[in-house]
Amino acid sequence: MNEAEIGLALDERLWSILTNRLPRATATIAASTARRFSGPDALHFGIVEAVMGESDVLAHALEVAEGCQSGPTDTERAQASRARRGGELLGFEL
Repeated sequence: MNEAEIGLALDERLWSILTNRLPRATATIAASTARRFSGPDALHFGIVEAVMGESDVLAHALEVAEGCQSGPTDTERAQASRARRGGELLGFEL
């Protein structure tokens, strides 16, 4: 059960956390509905960066960790910026 299912209001502090961690359109959907996101949906909506089988998680984590040593590429910075803006990445506007 989540806050939307039981009618709790999302206060300003929690909304700020949500919008800083998710694309704005996704944060709006998450805050205003009781939707549960599957792995592929979470990827589509910018909640996660990758979806894979359990046996692939460690190899992927090590690959990501190696990439962190040099910092994000220009492409990764641009993707993150688009994701923070929300709707255009998701293919719709709220």
